[in-house]
Parts: sequence; C-alpha cells; structure tokens
Amino acid sequence: MSDGLSHFWDAIRSAGGKYTETMNTLLRPRPQLTAITLSLLLAATGLVQAYSPDPDLTAAGAIAALKVDPNSSPKYGETYNLGPTGLRGWIYLNRPNKGQEGLITESSRQILVTVASPPGSAVLAVDDVILGAMAGSSGAVPLFSSDCRKTFGLAIGEAEQTGAGTLRVKRWRAGTTTDVNIAMTVMGDYAATAPYNCPKSAAVLANAITKLNEQSLSGGWNDAISGLALLAAVKPGDANYTAVQTKLRNFAHAKAPQNLSLSGCDTWNWGYLGVFLSEYYLRTVADGSPDAAVLHGIEEYTVGLAKGQSKYGTFGHGGAAPLADGSLHGSISWYGPVNSAGLVANIAIVLGKRALVAGGVALDPEIDPAIERGSKFFGYFVNKGGVPYGEHEPWSGGHASNGKDAMAAVMFALQDNRPVETEYYTRMSTAGFVGREYGHTGQGFSYTWAALGAAMGGDAAATAHLNQVLWHLDLERRTDGSFVYDGGEQYGGSSTTTYLGSSSYAGLNPTACYVLTYALPLKRLYITGRNANPTHILSASQVANAIAAATYERDCTGYPVATLIAALSEYDPVVRHDAAAELASRSLSGAEVNTLIALITDGTLSPDANVRQGACEALGMLKPTGALTALGQRLSDTDLWVRGKAANALKDFGSSASPQLTPMLTAFATNATDPDVIVWDDPIQIANGYLASTLFQTLGSQTINASKSLLYPAVEAGLKQPDGMARMYLGDFIKSRLSYADVQAVAPSLVAAVAERSPADQMFSDVIRYAGLETLAKYQIEEGIPLCLMVKEQTWHGDDWKPFEILRNTYGTAAKEVLPTLYTWQENLPAFQADGSIPDTRYENIEA
Repeated sequence: MSDGLSHFWDAIRSAGGKYTETMNTLLRPRPQLTAITLSLLLAATGLVQAYSPDPDLTAAGAIAALKVDPNSSPKYGETYNLGPTGLRGWIYLNRPNKGQEGLITESSRQILVTVASPPGSAVLAVDDVILGAMAGSSGAVPLFSSDCRKTFGLAIGEAEQTGAGTLRVKRWRAGTTTDVNIAMTVMGDYAATAPYNCPKSAAVLANAITKLNEQSLSGGWNDAISGLALLAAVKPGDANYTAVQTKLRNFAHAKAPQNLSLSGCDTWNWGYLGVFLSEYYLRTVADGSPDAAVLHGIEEYTVGLAKGQSKYGTFGHGGAAPLADGSLHGSISWYGPVNSAGLVANIAIVLGKRALVAGGVALDPEIDPAIERGSKFFGYFVNKGGVPYGEHEPWSGGHASNGKDAMAAVMFALQDNRPVETEYYTRMSTAGFVGREYGHTGQGFSYTWAALGAAMGGDAAATAHLNQVLWHLDLERRTDGSFVYDGGEQYGGSSTTTYLGSSSYAGLNPTACYVLTYALPLKRLYITGRNANPTHILSASQVANAIAAATYERDCTGYPVATLIAALSEYDPVVRHDAAAELASRSLSGAEVNTLIALITDGTLSPDANVRQGACEALGMLKPTGALTALGQRLSDTDLWVRGKAANALKDFGSSASPQLTPMLTAFATNATDPDVIVWDDPIQIANGYLASTLFQTLGSQTINASKSLLYPAVEAGLKQPDGMARMYLGDFIKSRLSYADVQAVAPSLVAAVAERSPADQMFSDVIRYAGLETLAKYQIEEGIPLCLMVKEQTWHGDDWKPFEILRNTYGTAAKEVLPTLYTWQENLPAFQADGSIPDTRYENIEA
C-alpha cells in the first residue's frame, strides 16, 4: 500500500490489524506444517468452509456418471498433474472464480485418480479417490478440509524434505477407505529465500536441465525459449556445459546466418528469436569469446521489428501497415494488436540495441524511436491497471495479466531510465501469483515470465512471489525431473492422458518455463537479473505491500467502511478497484456516501488523484444520484485517469446519467484530440471512449435532441476518435438518428470516418464505416458510391458484403458508374482466389 500513509495504517490497526499483520509476517521463514497442523491452522483462522463435494465421487455410480457428463467441471478428460508421484487426477473446478483469484480448485475436496504410474501406482489405481494427504509414514490422514490440490502440493513439499520421504494419502477404493504410503525422493525443503541460496531449488533445476537438454533446437519462438532456458541455467563447470554451448551456438547460427535478410514482420518468431540471439551474444561477450557471427542476424531482427512496430508502439501477429504516404509505422490492421507478442518484440528491440552496442555496430535510426514508442504506450498503463490484450483500456481485474505485466517489468527494467514504470510493473508482477493460472488461450506465457518480472524488483521480490506458489511448482514437476503444462483456455487442467507423455502450450516445452524460474539465482541473462540496476530493487515494505495487494479482494470483505475509503489512496490500482467494489457491496449510510462525493467535489475534493479515481469508481458502482454533478465536474479533472474513471462511472449510471448530458457533451468535444497526433498521456482517449458509449448508445434519444452547438462538435469528435471500438458506439446513432441536415453538418467527418479506418484497435473499425455508408445511402448522397468501392476493396477478407448490397439495393441505377470497376473485379476473381485474397468458401458468394 502507499508508503508513508500513516492514516491508512492507523485505520487498519483500529480494525484489528489483519491487513498490517499479514504484510509484517509475509517475509518471515516459512514454518514446516504437517497436513494436520495445516488443517488446524485453517480452522483457527476461519478459512475452512463447510463443503459437500460436487459431485461426491464416493457415492454409488458417481465416477461412472462423471465420465459421461458433458457438463462436469472440468470435463473428465481434463486433469491435473500430482507432482512427482506418477499420478494425474480429476479435480473439481470452482468455475465462478474463473481462475482470476488463483482459486480455481478452491472448493475441491477429492481427487479422482485418472493416471497411475510409479511410484504412486504401488498403492493407487485409476478410479481410486484421494480424500486426504500428509507427509509421513504413519498416523491417521485427515480429510481434505480446503483446496485439495493446494493441500496435496504442500504435502508433497513436506514429504520431500527429510527422512524416509513418504507421502501418506487417504485412499477410497470401491467403498473401502485406507491410509496408504507413496515413496518419494528426498529433495530437501525450500529455503525461506527460494530459489536463491536454496539446495532444493538447485536440485530441481539440475534435474530439469537434464530433461530439457534432450530437446533439439531448430524451430521458432518456442525453441527460442528453450534456448534461453539452457543459456540461463547451464554454466561453466557443469558436466554438460561444452555440449550445451555447442547446441546453442548451432541454433544461434542457424537462426542468424550471416546472409540473413528479413522482410515483413513475423512478430512471435522474431521477438523471441531476437531475445535469444541478443542474450546469446551478450553471454559470449561476458564469457570472453564474443560470437560476432550472429551480430548481423541480431541487427536484422532488431531493425525488422523496429520497422514493423505500429505508431502506438504495438505489434499484432504481424507488423503494422504502412501509412497513407507509404511510410512505416501505420496501424496494426484487421485483427489488431496482441500485446503478449508485442511486449516480447519490444524487449527484443531493447536487448538488440544492447547487443549491437556491445558489438560495436552502428545503430539504425529506427531503433531508438521504436524503444521510445513502446515505452510510452506501455508506460500509459502505470497506475491504472494491468496490460490489456491490445490497444484497450487497462485491466483492473487482477495483477497477473497472463504474463504481460511481467514482460513489461522486464522491458522497462532493461532500460535503466524508466524507474517509475519499472517499480510499477515489478510490484504488479510480485503480486501476480494470484491469477497465474488464468489467461486467454492458456497460461504458458504466465508460467514463462511471471517470476522473471518479479525478479526485476530484486531477489526478495522474486522470493516473496514464488513462496506463494511453490506448492504449484511441485505439482507441475514429474518423476523424471521434467515439468508438465496443465492449463486451458482461460483456466483449467489439460487433456494429457499419460504421466510422462508430451505436454506443452502451443509447442512450448513447459520444462523450459520452469528452468528459467529456477535459474534466476544464476543471473546469467539480462532477463534473469544479470547486471540488474540496484535502484530497481523494491524495498521490504514495497514487496510486502505487493503480496498483500494480491489478496486484498478476499481480505477486505471484513474491513470497516473507513478502512475501505482509506484504501482508495492506495498505490496499487487493483486494490483501489477492489476497495471500491467492496464499498459498493455494502449498505452505506448517507453520511458515508456523502464522504465519497466530497472527495470528488470541486472545493472539497481530495488533492490525491488516486483517491479521486477510486471514489469515482466506487460512486459509479453505488450509483447515488447525488453524485452525478460531482462526477460531471471530474470530466475536466487535471488528471486524465480521473476523467476516465468519472466517465466510466457515468456510464455505469446508465440512463440515470441524463442530467449530466450537457457536461458530458461539452467534455467529450473539449477533451478530444487529433487522432493523427498521439497524446501519450492518453493515446487512445479512453475517457472519451466511455463517454461515447453513454452519449450515443444509452442516451442516444436525448443526445440527438441536444443543442446543435453541442451535438455537432460531439459527433465530429466521436467520428475522429482513434479507437475503433469507441467509434463503433456511434454506428446506430448515425444510421437511425441523424437527419439529412445533421448529416450535411458533419459530412466531412463522416466521410473521413468511412474512407479511413481508425488508427487504433482496428478490429472494430469496420462497424462505423458500414454505418456511415448506410447513412450516406439513406439520403442518396453521391459520395457514398465511390466510398462503397473503396471500403470493399479494403475488406476482401470480410464476410460482410454490405457495400455491394448498398450499391445494388439503395443506389441502384444511380450507381451505374461503378459497373466498369465491378466488371474488372469479376475478371480478376480467379486471381484473387488463387493468391488467397478470397478463400474458397467465399468465392461463390462474391462471384454472385
């Protein structure tokens, strides 16, 4: 929480000190708990939930029913690894959590064995149900009384510590319950500083390296990660050092031959290969034998990525389209940006520059501006939330962001001149242990980057982060030393049907992800902490703050209102969001609501922008009509993100926000900026995007009746918004509400919005273009005819044939001038089909 906020801590202490005590004890050595002790502790702290397993797998016919139930959670074929036991199992998922709280199996109390291999197969078989687990070879095993997956992982860690190395489980088999033992290999205990100065971490790493080194390296981004892992983990003096170095050199030379010439932009492969090659070269420099043979390849990847970067510093699955004049750095077209790929591409540019400078190569003039663009775009999200999917609003739902916040932490830490951004993202990454199992397409990048991002804040930050998930790391480890990938779309287990069989995220070797984590203490790579800037090290209070912030959503449910209001000043935007949400869930008194309103009211408002942001968010969720005037005032706040929170709060009010129509229309036009000139403090005008939804959708029937002096500037500003989704909100309004006179008044802006896609977030950009065409056609405006041709020529990939329909059904014979062009297109349809411009499945539709 914000350092130095004594009033905040006083409020918490008066509430019983729960939050403060949590943070003060987080960095102490972890006590060794048996499963019985753990259960008693959970009971003492009130965390044990009365729970009846859903389904109860010991009930008659329950297992057979589960196997054929298409709605089971998860499906029977989606299972979890159970650590180095030789077992996999089905575990109930608490789907409402969706993994966002890191609690996807929180309600589970039983594990159904689906795969049984040694050593577990000595006492467990398929269709056995595990009802409890503990370390030790004797004594009664207690039933699981909390998340059985986490409890099982903790028990494995304890069983591997010393002595006989025994995991004892309560086994249910065909109606009979028995306590049985599984022999475990003794690995030692994780040190309180794990993975640093930790013998167990070193042993885990050594075993994983052996398995990872069996992989050949020849592919693209996924093999680049494996190469990075080997480069990070294998050091002089290791028995296989020479052989690994030969493998890495051969891979580097294959991916960066001296005659390499790249064109276009292959973001995923170029990004990861660029990172690998730069780290490889810089490692050879540090080892005293610079491999200059790869410098040309590094330059190709670095400059190629710099040239492929968009005007916003983003990347898509490919590079940016050219600008209208043919120059570089246009927009990411069609699908739009993919920050999971783009952040790595930006890291590759930063590292590429470092490698080229070390090699004495003159820098291409594209490199530094690209670093600046990428830093400005991702720097925008500081103090607002997590890195989103693309050119979108900040994500306030958690800290992990499927590895993207951690990627940003690495990117900024490697620059040395971005202390504010580095601190923010390392603190977000440290807190990112909650939500590490949640992410679009899966969690492979979360597992790859999460610990690396925290480590940019120093050893203590990485330790604090990893101490929360060591149980999960032990569960993902297998008997041969390799790691498995358990994950799915958004969250869940995997469909792996064998214990030691192939397992990966999109071809990514999961062992490589965890090798990078366990190799952090070696600090052989810049992405694992080599030559780290000491000014980036988080203080003990900052680390404790980040760990406590991660669980604030759950912890705050018992806090008094005064404590929650105090939390609106927090450093962490997720905490501010969670405090606001908790306030909104309470039945606040009139005085308490008025306190929130006063925080954002001109004349009495808080001087702390964070407080104003948080109060706006809370009021938007509470929706007291007495807050409307104050929220309208905040649309002109000096802090741009306060404007955004106020705009979003008014959006939350829905139609009840209508009394603020005039202030919203005024602010919407006044705050708009030229979309061709990026304002990096608000590059895609998110506050106006929120207002666009309210003004032109929710309040559309009132907006159209506003004074023309307010209406026309607002419509023109909306049509010029840089964000394709924000422009989209005007679609139905333009089509159904504008009169002919209105269209005439805004015609230049309307035609421009049809003629050219929005510069940002182009996935949604065609909506306003089609709406504009329909509007022009509705009033038989001649300019719509050539625009129909222009739009369709730019959208051959689309399924929407609206431009053709408009020409035929609305303009009719008035559009006969376009026939020569249509005939030419018809003649070229076979060529379009042959070069892939028109997929076979659409050819007949177009030809007709």
